[in-house]
Amino acid sequence: MCWDIVFLSAGVWLEWLHDLQLIVMNENALQTIRLINCHLTALILFQFLFFMKTDLYYVFTNVFRCPNLLEHTFLVGNPCD
Repeated sequence: MCWDIVFLSAGVWLEWLHDLQLIVMNENALQTIRLINCHLTALILFQFLFFMKTDLYYVFTNVFRCPNLLEHTFLVGNPCD
């Protein structure tokens, strides 16, 4: 996940420098960078899906000392009643 953030920030910087006209890129390179940034954003957001027990799930459970987060988050009773 750390490398995802590094590459995403590099892509954002490249787009920003192109918008300021400090570097020149052809349209294909710019579209490729945008596609990679979109993909990396989806990968980073995927880490926040706690029900899939991703890396951030285990970080969250360790920080808040809740060893079985999924079982402790079920609602008692039916909220629609």
